[in-house]
Amino acid sequence: MKNRESRSSWWEEPITLATVVIAVATMFNVAVSICIGYFTFDYTRTTKNIYKASNRPYLGVIQNDIKHDGKKSYIISTLKNVGNVPATIESISHSVLLDTSQMKPRFTDSQEKRSNLLPQQTMILVHEINLKAPITESTRMLEIEFTIKYKGINEDPYEDYEKYGYDNAHDAFIPIKASFK
Repeated sequence: MKNRESRSSWWEEPITLATVVIAVATMFNVAVSICIGYFTFDYTRTTKNIYKASNRPYLGVIQNDIKHDGKKSYIISTLKNVGNVPATIESISHSVLLDTSQMKPRFTDSQEKRSNLLPQQTMILVHEINLKAPITESTRMLEIEFTIKYKGINEDPYEDYEKYGYDNAHDAFIPIKASFK
C-alpha cells in the first residue's frame, strides 16, 4: 500500500504534463495552419481572378446611328475597347434584320479589317442597307446584331454578343440583348 501512495499518476508529474500540453498545442497549431493555408489559397485565387478581369480588353458597341442620304440608308456603328489592354480582333460577324428577314449588310469602308484596338480606341463600321425611304419615316422593324471575337495580350479568347433594335419613336437604337464571355 505504501508503494501505491508513493507513486504519483502521470498528470501529477510536471514533465509528462508539459509534454501532453505541448502535444495538444502542436495539434491545435497544425489545424490553425491548415485553415490559414486554405484561406490564403482561396484569397490568392480571388486576387488572380480580379487581376485577370481588370487587365483584359473589353470590346463592345458603344453607339449605333442611322443616316439616310436620299438614296441609301447607313447604319454607323462605333466599337470601343473600354478595357485597359490592347485587343486583337479575330472576327466581327454581324447581321441586320429588317421585318424579321435577314439582310446582307455591306461595309462601306475597310476599317473592319483592322486587327488591333488599343485601350479607349474606337472603330467605326458603316453598314449600307438598301432602303428606298429613310427608316425613321417607316414603321418597319430594324435590328442589328454583332458577335465580336477577340484576344487580349495573354492570348485568352473573348467574345461579345450584342443585339440592338431601332426605336422609331426615339430615333435611336436600344439594346435588346448582350452577353460577354
